[in-house]
Amino acid sequence: MKNPDVPTPDSKRPLSVLIAIDFLTYRSGAELFVRDLAIGLRQRGYRVTVYAPQIGSLGDELDAAGVARSTDLLHIADAPDLIIGNTRRATVFALARFAGVPALSICHDAVHRHGEPPRFTRIHRYVAVDANTRERLLASGIAEHQIHMIQNGVDVRRYAQRARLPTRPRRAAIFSNYATAGAETAAIAAACAARGIALDMIGKESGNQAREPAGVLPQYDLIFAKARCALEAMAVGCAVILANEGMGMGEMVHSAQLPQLRLWNFGRRLLRTPITSETVGAQIDRYDAQDAARVSDSIRASATLDMMVDAFAELARATLEQYAFDVPPAQEWRELAVYASEEQAHGLTVQDCVWLLQRLQASADENLAARAQAHTAQQDMSMLAGEARAAAAMRASLSWRITAPLRALGAPLWRSMHRRKATAQADDAD
Repeated sequence: MKNPDVPTPDSKRPLSVLIAIDFLTYRSGAELFVRDLAIGLRQRGYRVTVYAPQIGSLGDELDAAGVARSTDLLHIADAPDLIIGNTRRATVFALARFAGVPALSICHDAVHRHGEPPRFTRIHRYVAVDANTRERLLASGIAEHQIHMIQNGVDVRRYAQRARLPTRPRRAAIFSNYATAGAETAAIAAACAARGIALDMIGKESGNQAREPAGVLPQYDLIFAKARCALEAMAVGCAVILANEGMGMGEMVHSAQLPQLRLWNFGRRLLRTPITSETVGAQIDRYDAQDAARVSDSIRASATLDMMVDAFAELARATLEQYAFDVPPAQEWRELAVYASEEQAHGLTVQDCVWLLQRLQASADENLAARAQAHTAQQDMSMLAGEARAAAAMRASLSWRITAPLRALGAPLWRSMHRRKATAQADDAD
C-alpha cells in the first residue's frame, strides 16, 4: 500500500531526512559514511539534517555543503519524512523525538554494542553494509525480507587515481586510526625494512591523522589497512594488504579475489592471520603492480560513492511509498520499555529513560494534534469541493442556460440597487 503523503519525484517539496549517529568526532568509517551520505543526498535535492550529540571538524564539512546539523534533537523543529539511523542509541532517541516518522537502521559494526539493531516497528528496513553485518542482523532476529545490503562506496572524484605503481614497492604506510607503535607495527616495519621499503603511519592513534587522505595516499605504493581505508587506497591505485592492529591480517588484495573480499568489506572477518614479520613478508612478496592497477580500475567502476548514495535514495523513497500504517501508542511504549531495560546495563541512565518517555509522549501528542488539523482541513476541502461540484452542476443545467440572457439584463439593475442601499446606509450612519 502506498503512502499518499510522500512527495513524488516531481513534487515541489523535497524529501526531508534526518541522519542520526552517536558522535561525529573521530573521523571513523561510520562517521565519514554519514558525512558522505548526507552530502550526497543534499546534492540530489533532499533536505538533510545530521544529528549527533557531539560534532567535531566534520561539522565544518557539512556546513560547507549546505547540510544542517544539530547536537540537540529538541532544536530540530520540523519532523523529517524519514530517519536514517547509524547507531543504536541515536536511532532510538530520534524515533522518540519524532513520533510517527518511519526509519531505516544501518548496521556498520558486527561486534560492538552500537551496531546492535534496535527493534522498533517504525524501523521498516535494515541495511547491512557487508555480509558480516548482514549475519549480525539475522542473528538479532531481523527478518530476512527487511534486510537490504548496500555496500560502501568511495568518492572517485576526491580519490584520484595515481600514476602506475613501480615494479617493486618503495614506500608503504599503515593507514588506520587504531595503529600504534606496538609489537604488530614493529613486525610490519621489520618485514618492510628487510625489503628496502620505508614505512609510515597514518591515523589518529599514531598522531598523524590525515584530514584529506586523498592527498596523501598517492605518495605510497603499498598500504596496510582494512575496510574503508583499504577501499580508498585501492581506488587511488595502491597495492593493499588487509591488516589491523589487534585483529590480525589477511592477504594482499588481488583482482581474482576482489569480489569475495569486497563482500566482507575488506574487514574484520578476513583478518585471520597473526601479524608477524614472516606473515607480513609473505604477503609483501605477492606484490603485483599490474594486478593492483586492475583492482583499482574495478573499484572505480563498481564501488563508487554515487552508486551507494543512489541505492540509499532509492531505498528511502521505496520505504516511504510503502509505509502507510500507524503504530499504536501502547506498542511504541512497550518497544521503548524493552529498549530501556536492555540498555541500562550498557550505560543508559535513568535520566535518559525519562527523556525518552517524555519525548515519545510529547511527540505523540504533537502528532495527534497535527493529524486532527489535517482531518479538519480535509473536511473543509471536501465541503468546498462539494459546493464547487454543485455550482458546476447548476451552471451546466438546461434552466441555467435558458435564463442566462435574463441574468445578463438584470445584472446592471442589481448592481444599481446595491449601490443605492449602500449610500442610504452611509447617510444613516452620518
